[in-house]
Amino acid sequence: MEVCDFIVADIDKFDDFYKLKSEPNNIFWSGFDSPPNYAAFKEHYKNELDREDRTIIFLYIEGDIAGYVAIDFCKKNKTTETAHGVLSSFAGKGLGKILINYAVAYSKKYLTDAEYIIGWIAENNFGSIKNFLSNGYTKSEEFEYRKFLQENNEVKFDKYYLSLK
Repeated sequence: MEVCDFIVADIDKFDDFYKLKSEPNNIFWSGFDSPPNYAAFKEHYKNELDREDRTIIFLYIEGDIAGYVAIDFCKKNKTTETAHGVLSSFAGKGLGKILINYAVAYSKKYLTDAEYIIGWIAENNFGSIKNFLSNGYTKSEEFEYRKFLQENNEVKFDKYYLSLK
C-alpha cells in the first residue's frame, strides 16, 4: 500500500478539509445539499480547532488528502464519537476501515477515560456499516431519525459501539 500519514488538523490544513467536505458524497452524508461557503466554513473550522473535546485527524496518501476522522470526547458519558469521510477518488480502498481503526487506537491511547467509542450510521450507508463491523463494533438497539436537506424522508441512523476497555 501507499505511504499513509495521519496528521492532526491545524489551520494550514483547512483547504484539504474544505476539499473533502465539498465533494458530492461527503456533502450528502453530512446532510447538506451544497458545498459549504468557504469563508463561513473556515470560521467554523477555526472554532473546531479550538475545542478541547474534538480532534480532527486527516489521512494523507502519498502526500494527498484522502480522508478524515473527527473524534469527539464526552467526559460525562465517558464515550468518544466519530465521524469520517473519504475523498471519492480514494473510495473503495478500505480507507474508511483504516480511519475507524485509527480512531479506536487514538481513543485508547489519548482518551483513556473513555469507556466506549460510538458511531451513528445511516441504515443505508452499507460501506460505513461494513467499516464499523470489521473493526469489532456492535449495532445497538438505539436509533434516531435525521433529516437530510436533499431527501424528502428522514433517514434512520443506527448506533454502533465498541468497548475501549
